[in-house]
Amino acid sequence: MFALAFRLVVLMSFVLLAACGPGVKEAAPGGPRTDQQAPPAPAPTTGPAPTTVPRTQSAPAPPVASPSAPAAREASPKPAETPQRLIVKVGKANLREKPDSKSRILQVLSKGTKLAVIGKGNEWYRVRLESGAEGWVAESVVAPARPD
Repeated sequence: MFALAFRLVVLMSFVLLAACGPGVKEAAPGGPRTDQQAPPAPAPTTGPAPTTVPRTQSAPAPPVASPSAPAAREASPKPAETPQRLIVKVGKANLREKPDSKSRILQVLSKGTKLAVIGKGNEWYRVRLESGAEGWVAESVVAPARPD
């Protein structure tokens, strides 16, 4: 019984050492291991050895063209789109420093104030006033402006 248990321990140790791969060095008795942990090797199989195909070096793949790539190659650039226009639809609206209702108020806007959209956040618009001041307004206090 003892001999069978000893053989199993030796066999399991051999399997574990074989699974660790060739890059693993045994530690000196009582000393720390000096190598990094190697990734586990695949479990041994009982079938025929897999055929390996030698790797060949190939040129890097050409970059994938994005849908906007042809537009970038045009000789004459497209004119900049006019920014979306908004208007304050409530009696008073706060122009804030950040897109947050707890952010500092930069200015109080009156109903009918015209705004140019320069960005959009989650339920907030980054806007520029006719005076040049910029800030954030809540989406709920503005409406699309009618074309002039």
